[in-house]
Amino acid sequence: ELDHILDRSAQTGFLTAISIPDLQAIGPNNPKKEEELQRVVERYRNNAGLGLWKAKDEPEWGKVPVPSVQRYYNIVHQLDPNHVVWLTQAPRGTVKSLRAYNAAYDLGAIDIYPIGYPPGTHSLLPNKDISMVGDYALELEKITEQKKPFVMVLQVCWSGVAKPGKTLRFPTFAQERYMAF
Repeated sequence: ELDHILDRSAQTGFLTAISIPDLQAIGPNNPKKEEELQRVVERYRNNAGLGLWKAKDEPEWGKVPVPSVQRYYNIVHQLDPNHVVWLTQAPRGTVKSLRAYNAAYDLGAIDIYPIGYPPGTHSLLPNKDISMVGDYALELEKITEQKKPFVMVLQVCWSGVAKPGKTLRFPTFAQERYMAF
């Protein structure tokens, strides 16, 4: 239950990201979703355990229209200007296609699985080494036009390695030095 999670977060000093996938993209003429999102934001916006709101995950790759993600952002920020909205994109798309979402978040991210087998399987960039994380950070810098903060989400596993016949690979101790989970 979200109430319990947020209360425990407040007690321990760890903050929680509220992520409700059904409400993270609101298309036109969807008053029921809008009302539910408004209810959720009004209920939790002053909870001491709330850290941020999580927007639609990987919307560009999932072909979620920008206006639907923007509507989520607008509703959240209208009711709660004190917490940021975080949006994570897949390591796909172009600077231009990802930049279209810039107005729909405060904190940007790209999630990448830098320790795949074979190495670099998750990346479309030429660099297939763990340093690809830096390459994607440079891409985010271009996407955000150096106007928004961003983080790199380093995945421990992704669907491409969790299928039969695929090799799941975890980082070595030396690789973990550059990663935080």
